[in-house]
Amino acid sequence: MMDAMLEPYRHAFAPLIDLAVLRIVIGGADVGSHLAHHPRVSHVHITGSARTHDVVVFGTGADGVRRKAAGDPLLDKPIASWKCPAAVANSSTRPPGTRTHHSPALSAQHHL
Repeated sequence: MMDAMLEPYRHAFAPLIDLAVLRIVIGGADVGSHLAHHPRVSHVHITGSARTHDVVVFGTGADGVRRKAAGDPLLDKPIASWKCPAAVANSSTRPPGTRTHHSPALSAQHHL
């Protein structure tokens, strides 16, 4: 889904990208985790799956599972995370009348 949105995002956020205050990066949980934990990154905003969120915030493997259960995040900086359910991510393939069903959920998640 992100690949299809890259150009619209670049266009919409061009002023911030031109000022070098925003960079849009595409990659999996490994890329996101590396960047989120980089010392020059002061704040993290994640859009993606719950799995990506958990890997970035809590880490991987048994240690990540333990950290999540204990509420002990590995990430020690401010984070905003919007986890998009697969049904919403794939809504472009749904019949036109069914797409608005997810709007209240999207709105609520966006403001969390």
